[in-house]
Amino acid sequence: MKRFAFLLAAFMMLVSSSLSAADEVTLSLDRTEATTADSVKMTVGISVSGHSGSPVIQGITDFHISPGGTSTNIEFVNGRMSKRTDYIYYIQPVKPGTYHIGPAEVRIGGRAYRSNTVELLVSKASDAAGQPPEQVFLKAEVSKKRSYVQEPLIYLLKLYRRLEVGNLSLNLPEISDLNFRKLGDPLEYQSNYAGQQYNVLELRYEIVAEHAGKYTIEGASMGMTVYEPRTSRTRSPFSDPFFMFSSGRPAKFTSDAIELEIVPLPTEGRPDDFSSLVGTYEIASSVEPAGIAWGESASLTVTLSGAGNVTCMPDIELPGIKQVKVYADQPVLETRPTARGFEGTKTMKWALVPQAEGTFVIPSVKVNFFDSAQDRYRTISTEPQVLTVSPRLEPAPDTAGDAGLSGKAGPVKSRVEELGRDILPNHTSMKDLSGGLYRTPKGMFFWLWVLLPPLAYAAAALVMRFHKRSHEQLSRIRSRGALKVFVKRCRHKEMNAVELIDALEEYFNSRFVLSLGTLTPDEAGKILKKRGVSQDTCLEMMDALAMLHDAVYTGRGEKRLDLGDDLVRILKKAEKEFG
Repeated sequence: MKRFAFLLAAFMMLVSSSLSAADEVTLSLDRTEATTADSVKMTVGISVSGHSGSPVIQGITDFHISPGGTSTNIEFVNGRMSKRTDYIYYIQPVKPGTYHIGPAEVRIGGRAYRSNTVELLVSKASDAAGQPPEQVFLKAEVSKKRSYVQEPLIYLLKLYRRLEVGNLSLNLPEISDLNFRKLGDPLEYQSNYAGQQYNVLELRYEIVAEHAGKYTIEGASMGMTVYEPRTSRTRSPFSDPFFMFSSGRPAKFTSDAIELEIVPLPTEGRPDDFSSLVGTYEIASSVEPAGIAWGESASLTVTLSGAGNVTCMPDIELPGIKQVKVYADQPVLETRPTARGFEGTKTMKWALVPQAEGTFVIPSVKVNFFDSAQDRYRTISTEPQVLTVSPRLEPAPDTAGDAGLSGKAGPVKSRVEELGRDILPNHTSMKDLSGGLYRTPKGMFFWLWVLLPPLAYAAAALVMRFHKRSHEQLSRIRSRGALKVFVKRCRHKEMNAVELIDALEEYFNSRFVLSLGTLTPDEAGKILKKRGVSQDTCLEMMDALAMLHDAVYTGRGEKRLDLGDDLVRILKKAEKEFG
């Protein structure tokens, strides 16, 4: 027993020490807009070890509050236990307004843990005269009954019910020049209507009018199965909520029609380059990196974001920048639904390839739009950006070489001086050697021994000379066929920048008997100029090769380009001008 108690205590200590160190308190609402007749579900999540008791919540003095219970979730992740307790409340606003709910606070050991704050927009509930028409009914609303062309409006459908329903199907009205776009998933909550509590299913849509005029939005219809409660007063073992309703009856409910007036945008103050953008927007730009070396590239990013008819965000054109080549990337538009309509962000990027060193000012860009909240046209613009280009790092000069190249004199040879004479006598006649130890050899062996070395040397010289002539002849053949090989490669298929650069390098190496690893525009121009090609042709080749390198720098090296015919024309022109 004692051993069991010890193990239990050890386990509890382990659990308490392994509780998640990420102590936090969170607050969330099931929606951010409501009316004075609606109840909003509020959840306070507490992941603080050792807490007890309900949290203290600020910003709810103007609400009726009903507790909805608690739930606890325990998880083990990588040997660590995390515990979270959710406190659920239903709050109903007393009056319209914009409320900031939170923070929720818990105190443990003298330390306060606070949650985030959530904004809730409350509007006045529509008046309901008399008793509600039925136990189930459908209502439609719009955020504004008079709006501008291209101004997004919110279309609300609310299904009020005091009975259980199922098998729902919806038919929206179809109106020319009005586009419906769904905003998120349906919401479910409770609301008070004509003094009675209802469960509400809410669906939101955004509608945008393409042309001015008066529109009638006919009622939307929703089909369903309605389950009536049983009227039997007898109790049975099956007195379960699931068995408290009949098999159901089919029903169809239709909302009231809505009159809508769409007016044209005002002409006063309209910019000449207005792009039909309506809503509220912001714009920002950045250059990354802000400092580069000559020969490198930078990226300019412009971000246009806001709410409104976001699909009409224009593609911005970047003004020309002197001595900087600009390559535009494909714009990216991202949209997201919210309770107040669609929000969007359009990201546009350009690759900047400076052609010289120095400091370059990237000009600002602007966007015009109509602010429907302020009933006026507005212009927003980015701040000018600065790009600094430092000189290219040159390789260190080669200091090795002979004295003639370096300009320095070598060491002076010392004069040869006679240090002494051999003590043996000098023989001045062949007769002195005739009776000596060595005798002159005679016969075939002698002549082979004498003539074989020079004959072998002569044969080796002939072989080397023939090999050199063959190599030079092969190089001349390859040189004459270099253009033919290039033409064949370029006309075989549409090539990308990497393949065209590779084909040019192969041409230059074969045509001029070189072994270049990477062919730069400057090197190509110098090689052609050295062979007597005109300045105009050299510049054409340098520009074409620079365009290919720029495509590689800007991430478009694998994109197919239609430049093969231009390169063939330039090389044929250069071949005719070779000196």
